[in-house]
Amino acid sequence: MQNLYFSQDHEERLLAYKFLGEIGIEKQRYAVAVVKLLLKALVDKDVDNQVQGIHYLGELGASSSSLSSHLIYPFIQILLQPDLKPVIEFHVLHALDRLNKDSEDVKEFLYRGISDIAYMQTPKLFLQDPAERQAAAWRIGKLGKISFPAVVDLIPALLNRLVDDDEHVKTVTFKALLELMLQNKDGLVHVLLDNLELMENPFLKLQVFTLLGEFSKKDQGYVDLLVPILIKELESQNRIFQVKIQKILKVFERISPGIFVRKHKPLLVDMLKSPSRYAYHWAVKTFASSQISTLHELADKDVSQFIDENSLIVEMLIKNHRGNIMQTRVILMMLIHETNEMISKVADTNSPVATGLHESLAQIQKSGLSSETEVVAAYEKFKTILKNSKLFLSNNSSST
Repeated sequence: MQNLYFSQDHEERLLAYKFLGEIGIEKQRYAVAVVKLLLKALVDKDVDNQVQGIHYLGELGASSSSLSSHLIYPFIQILLQPDLKPVIEFHVLHALDRLNKDSEDVKEFLYRGISDIAYMQTPKLFLQDPAERQAAAWRIGKLGKISFPAVVDLIPALLNRLVDDDEHVKTVTFKALLELMLQNKDGLVHVLLDNLELMENPFLKLQVFTLLGEFSKKDQGYVDLLVPILIKELESQNRIFQVKIQKILKVFERISPGIFVRKHKPLLVDMLKSPSRYAYHWAVKTFASSQISTLHELADKDVSQFIDENSLIVEMLIKNHRGNIMQTRVILMMLIHETNEMISKVADTNSPVATGLHESLAQIQKSGLSSETEVVAAYEKFKTILKNSKLFLSNNSSST
């Protein structure tokens, strides 16, 4: 071993490093001694030998926080070298990521070392050469996976590369941020949401929403948090922005069917009265698919719940109605149609009460509804019909 370790032949030194690494992994009692011996590989003249040493040091550091604390400084020193070979940088970053971080001391050492490296990348994000910007974005992403607190202040600068002139820079940045989000969920999601409020560039904002949408495909735990934010953004006047937001909302609907009706009904109803035609059209389409499907199901299962659901929607529609209630006439007609269908299923069509309900609903359908006052009156009348018919229809359904 001594001959191999100090050999002038790089292949013999490679065998020595590999042998030492395997001994350290298999025999933990020798791990400290092996780490000290393998540190020589970090200054080996042969790149393959350096890579081998870095690999085994990372594996040994993964098994023990006490060993990790001895490896952080030499690894950071390598990353600080000028003209560092990409293959060495890649393996050092991987080894640092593998280190056992159970110890608070290790976390603190990593935070300090990674902060130094990360802040050196910030000016490179703004260099003229796109290859430099791309490399800096990649490094910050990798460093953030090792110690997220060390790069959190750099996230705003990194976000700006999502609208870089170079497509490769945008792609690498997007991937780096997505990987960071998957590893540091709460931290980065809230950082992104906080930064959204400060963003003046609509295209950057759109990229962040796209990033959040991709993240939600892989981790569905944040959909409920993101839905209200995205729905409110539907009122943007930018058509490109609108189309992208609607695509993301479709993803959320696939992830959690009926989410807009089950958990965000007030917001959906508000969009039915939105001055934005894009938001309005999305809301009508979503209401017609999700909410009407819910009413269909309730009509078959529980008439009382069907009426309560209808009444709740009417209350939401006429609340704060000023200015935009006229554009909800199509919704009123949908609700009346569903109510007519439900009455036909539950009640004897020849009964005087059922006939009276159908006629009352028909009067609303035939009315002109040419003014805000008439629309509000129609909703109030529909609400009264629902209220007065609840007892009869519920009892009729139970007896049936």
